[in-house]
Parts: sequence; C-alpha cells; structure tokens
Amino acid sequence: MNPTRTTAAEPPLPAMSVATPVCDADRLAWLRAGRPSCAVPFAAGATVTVVVLTGSPQLASGAGVRAALAQAHVSQVLVVGPTWTAAARGALQAAAAGDPRVQLVAVARPGPAPAEPERRAWVRAVQLLRAALPFVTGDWVTVWRDEDAPAPDFVATLAARVASSGAELVWARDDESPPAGAFADAMWAVLLAAFVPDDAPGWLGAPADAAWWARLLAAGVRTP
Repeated sequence: MNPTRTTAAEPPLPAMSVATPVCDADRLAWLRAGRPSCAVPFAAGATVTVVVLTGSPQLASGAGVRAALAQAHVSQVLVVGPTWTAAARGALQAAAAGDPRVQLVAVARPGPAPAEPERRAWVRAVQLLRAALPFVTGDWVTVWRDEDAPAPDFVATLAARVASSGAELVWARDDESPPAGAFADAMWAVLLAAFVPDDAPGWLGAPADAAWWARLLAAGVRTP
C-alpha cells in the first residue's frame, strides 16, 4: 500500500490593494520630497542643459548651438533631430567647435506626425524633446530651435528669476504662462520631466507645449 502523501498548507496570499493613478499634485509632492521646491538652486551650482531642436535632416545652421555655448551655467548642449545629412552634421559640428559639452542625438524614427506643417512642427517638437530627455544631465532644461539665437544673457536672466523667486518653472516674457510653440523661451527644473510631455494636443491642432505648461501650472509648479 502506498503511503499517503501530505503537503503543507500554503500561506494565504497577502491582501492586495487596487492600483490607482497618481494625480499630478501628488507626483509633484513626491518630486519635492518634503522640500519647498524640486529644483536645484543656482546658488548651489545648478547647471543647465540646452536642448536644440533640428527639424530637418538637410538643414542645420548651427546658430542654436553657438547661442547655447555663449550662455552662462550651461553644462550640456543636446542637439536632437532626425538623422542628418553629411552637410547638416558638418554644420552642427563646426558650430560646436570641438566643445565637449555638445552632443548629437540622432532620432532615426521620431514617430508619426501630421502632414499639415504647423501641426507637424508641434508634434515633432514633443517627439524630439522626449528623445532627448534620457540624455539630460543638467539640473535645469531649456529648449530652442537650431535657427533661433537667444541673447547671450538669456539663461542668466532666467537663473536670476529662479534665485529671486524659488521657482521651478520660469519664462522670458511677462505673461501668465510660457509662450506656446516649441517649448522655447522657458526654463524648468529637470525633475519636471516626470510629467512626460504628450504630443496629442499637436495632433488636435493646439501647441503641445501650451498643454504641458498648463498641466504643470495646474499641478502647482512654482513660478515667479
């Protein structure tokens, strides 16, 4: 007669809670970790990454790179765009002039985009910015297009606004929110990248960055 096999009773599974979405205000509180701001102050040596967007594989002037290298506090310049032609890449490398802070981020397949030029530009700006974010090393981020050339004191001016206000998001104009377009004319604490920008508004015919600024402000991000 075969002996009867007995097995020990398995312990009951622990009670599991149902996952709930994290609201933006809670996400911001987590980023702050009990501090009044999630930003690194410039008095403590904060650095800035400039993201330079190049929308065309054939056209690159290098103006945005030269403007970035002329700024104070800049520790990194990420030039992001589609895979460039040899001529365009040469223009960007000439603008960098061997400065190790400049890094090229080629995005071979940024994703689908509308055919209509304005909407396409809005969607591409989000796609290229999202591709650049994993490479950011600065404490603050500012964005402009390759054909743009902000004044040499652009970053220093915004850094002064941060120092005087304790803001996590600042912009260059005296408006209620940053201007809409391609994430330009503003600077934000790098941890706010946790609020990943969405390109859906661009598909619907609205500047995608305007929706992102509105989301940050609704979450309670500190501004001047």
